[in-house]
Amino acid sequence: MLLWCSIQAVCRIFLFLFSAGSASAWSPLFLSASSDSSSQSSAAPSILLQVDLAKELTSGTTTLPPMVSVPCSVLGNNNDDDKGALSCLRELIQPPNVETLYDWYVNVQQKPDADPSWAVVWPTAVTLANYLLANPSVVQGKQVIELGCGLGLAGLTAASSSAQQVLLTDREPFALHCAMSTAAVHDLQVVQAAILDWNDENISADIVESADIILASDVLYDNDCIEAFVGICTKIAAPTGAQVLLTDPVEPRTPGARDMLRKSLLRRKSNVQIEEIELPVPQPMGGASSMDAKDHQRRMQEPTVLLKFDI
Repeated sequence: MLLWCSIQAVCRIFLFLFSAGSASAWSPLFLSASSDSSSQSSAAPSILLQVDLAKELTSGTTTLPPMVSVPCSVLGNNNDDDKGALSCLRELIQPPNVETLYDWYVNVQQKPDADPSWAVVWPTAVTLANYLLANPSVVQGKQVIELGCGLGLAGLTAASSSAQQVLLTDREPFALHCAMSTAAVHDLQVVQAAILDWNDENISADIVESADIILASDVLYDNDCIEAFVGICTKIAAPTGAQVLLTDPVEPRTPGARDMLRKSLLRRKSNVQIEEIELPVPQPMGGASSMDAKDHQRRMQEPTVLLKFDI
């Protein structure tokens, strides 16, 4: 299933929240792990989410989850060769935390089996966004699709780094609503969103063979999931091919996940190689005081790698 959403539609909902007074201002396949000079530099840009300064936008309605605005800034300098790299997001729209979102799912939506994990800003999303900030030429002028975008941090960073068009995709509509709310706040007109099931055989012709760059983070779990991920990448890659930028924890969520990815790719393309780049841990914010901020700071210490390959 593929349902499209434009920034204009989200703007109308987001402005309604403001008018209601509820918002504040606002192996052989794997090459040896390498260090990317721009991303490994001590001056490399690092997105800082100021979770302690989050401001409530809405406590939730019957149709929309609780949302807060988390201020964003960037620590470090951009590459001299990549001008405009620090055109970072000023804020990120998201649920306050997983617990609050789950309570809303249970008590308002009556969905006790709902998965609230999309409300978390995972370190793999931050390090992928940091990589794009350090290397904006990777996405400049390109058609970009983010798979399993969650809150859309990487895709929105690509949009702010002069991507020609960015499509945020996820199976969770409320995640896309938050991501598109962030896009609306920043007037990122190049961003669209679509609900996308990787196993759906009936993918819209608008997305097939359309991506120059495919972004993803934390999507390597069981074999079925990995097969579906490689399958959708193959379908959406432009006729001339696409580059996949995938971030994953150094310690995989599932043992052998990257080997499953290798085997799945080899079944489709015999000469594919995956470059593995160690990414720096995001720079910590100082003096976290709230439980949400401390949880975020703890998560950001997880080491991650970038898997880069053509498909």
